[in-house]
Amino acid sequence: VDLTLEAFEQVARTHDNVGICLQTYLRRTAADLHALLRGGHPVRLVKGYYRERPPTCFATWEETTQNLARLIPALLEKSRRPAIGTHDPWLLEQARQALARARVLEPAGAAGGAAPFQPLEFQFFLGARPELPAAMVRVGRPVRVYIPYGALLPYILHSLPFMDLSRNLQRVLGFQTIR
Repeated sequence: VDLTLEAFEQVARTHDNVGICLQTYLRRTAADLHALLRGGHPVRLVKGYYRERPPTCFATWEETTQNLARLIPALLEKSRRPAIGTHDPWLLEQARQALARARVLEPAGAAGGAAPFQPLEFQFFLGARPELPAAMVRVGRPVRVYIPYGALLPYILHSLPFMDLSRNLQRVLGFQTIR
């Protein structure tokens, strides 16, 4: 993580169009986020899913979820391009509530020549809970849908509980409906 953060900081000095994604399953993420936000950097928060084990990371998914929820207000206040990537309806509601409480038009640090503030963007993986990005678009929230690539088997196995398999199968096979 340290090497990634160092590389990001180096690139961000000369390029204002880069951002970084932090995984909230790591215990260090709160400190990393606050350090990055001192510079107003674009940050995306996700739960994350890799092979770290406690004590480096939280022991339960609930702790990871709570950690992401706790970090949303700071992200909204100080990132010039805040984003969260999740398919968790509870976290989406926490973000909605944080948006309602935040002064999102003028976050701290937006004055004085800083890059223009962007509203919180909600990010999703293609095919995983497709009703969630559609609902966000209906209420006017910025949405980005990612198409995974690379080693797909680990992604598919991790994402299976969230996928609408029948709709994806229909799309792949070119059917309007499955009979």
